[in-house]
Amino acid sequence: MVEHSDKTLVQKTLKGDKRSFEILVEKYHKPIYNVAFRMTSNKEDSEDITQVVFMKAYKKLKSYQPNYRFFSWIYKIAVNESLNSIKKRPIYSDVSENIPSTSKSIEMENEKLNISFQVQNAIMELAPKYRILIILKHLQNCQYFDIANILGIPKNKVKSRLFTGRQLLRKILLRKRILLND
Repeated sequence: MVEHSDKTLVQKTLKGDKRSFEILVEKYHKPIYNVAFRMTSNKEDSEDITQVVFMKAYKKLKSYQPNYRFFSWIYKIAVNESLNSIKKRPIYSDVSENIPSTSKSIEMENEKLNISFQVQNAIMELAPKYRILIILKHLQNCQYFDIANILGIPKNKVKSRLFTGRQLLRKILLRKRILLND
């Protein structure tokens, strides 16, 4: 399969080549779904958000500016859709921790999963403006520049809010006794 740049795929899509957009969807479906899931902790909402993101991206493709990364542009749509979904559904539910255990190795894996679920729940307690920064930086491994473009805020503000978000997350983890050392 020939690798095409995102910019080339966008140009081809704008000229009517629908397969080019399908390639973009295939390439970005998982990362878009992941950011939506990390923001909402709800599979169905994340699937809906992902679908809406690609529909909006297709409709607004003419507004994409090729001097920016396509990744940043579509992630910005995903972040906005995730935040809109959170505003519509403020109800929060814990992730199920009912994991069966049959041996010591499974118990160790379950403990790791339990901690992971607890950390995810702690992230969900953060205000959306901090949650999205933690998700983009630490779970999606985005660079500060990309986060700034995605959120439409200066790079220094990204760093400042990320610092605050980390401090708030640390307090939540200490309160829940997930983080034991002070």
